[in-house]
Amino acid sequence: MVFGSFLFSFFTHRWLCWVGLAQQGFCSHLRPSVLLSAMAATKRQHRALTLEKKIEVINDFDSGCFTKTALATKYAIPKSSLTRILHDKEKLRSAFSSTQFGPKRMRLRLPEHEELEKCLVLWLRRARSENLPVTGRRHSKEEVAGS
Repeated sequence: MVFGSFLFSFFTHRWLCWVGLAQQGFCSHLRPSVLLSAMAATKRQHRALTLEKKIEVINDFDSGCFTKTALATKYAIPKSSLTRILHDKEKLRSAFSSTQFGPKRMRLRLPEHEELEKCLVLWLRRARSENLPVTGRRHSKEEVAGS
């Protein structure tokens, strides 16, 4: 029966290692790389940078004081995102200097139907100035036609 309890403790030990309890001190024999891979299973939080921050990243890189790894760590973004920002730096700089995009903007997307967007904004402003409800269902065709 000693052999059976040995197998049970061996597999229990392996299961604890696999679950990731090694980082809590249950399994100290594991290599640090195994521990790091067990801890890396948590999902990284998504972090979107504003246009202003992206320009700041580009300027920091162009100053020559930071490496890509140091910049990625400083701004808490993946290295692949940093590479994409540096690849698109001319497009980002021209968008930042134009009046079309504000500095707090996250993406450089334009509307597909720009005229429709302008008409919708005008309608929304007029409806709000007349204290008309802009959310919820409209009750009749006359109300829609009248507004």
